[in-house]
Order: sequence, then structure tokens, then C-alpha cells
Amino acid sequence: MISNEELDDPYVCMTGEELEEACTLENDKPLTLAEERLAQRKKEVVKKLQILARTSPKYNKLLIEILKEENRIVAATGS
Repeated sequence: MISNEELDDPYVCMTGEELEEACTLENDKPLTLAEERLAQRKKEVVKKLQILARTSPKYNKLLIEILKEENRIVAATGS
């Protein structure tokens, strides 16, 4: 069950495109700073994401890669 506070968090419920956008390097920053920020955002997504909606195999793969980087056990189903 998702609480009212969680509903305000942009990482709790996302579409596949929002997931990709949240995990993309920022082009306006030096690469090392962008990589650090990307790593932090991936951790935020993994900790908070509960619903991934309107997704495709591409975004499922991205989520699985993020979870694996966090040493999480991963399984995916779908048609």
C-alpha cells in the first residue's frame, strides 16, 4: 500500500520513460559529477520505486540493470 506521503514522491510511481529520464546523465555538468549524480539517482529510484507503469522491454531492462547494480535479487515477468 502506498501512503499519501509516498504519492508525492516522484520516484514511487513512474512510467518507463520517466525512469529512463531519471537515470540519464546530465549533459551540462562535467562527466565525473554527472556520473556521481546518476549513481545517486539510481539509488533513489531503487529505494523508492513501487510502480513502473506504461513500460516496454527497454525500460524493464533498465530497471533490472539498476537493481542488479544495487545487488538486489531480480526477476521479471510479462507478455
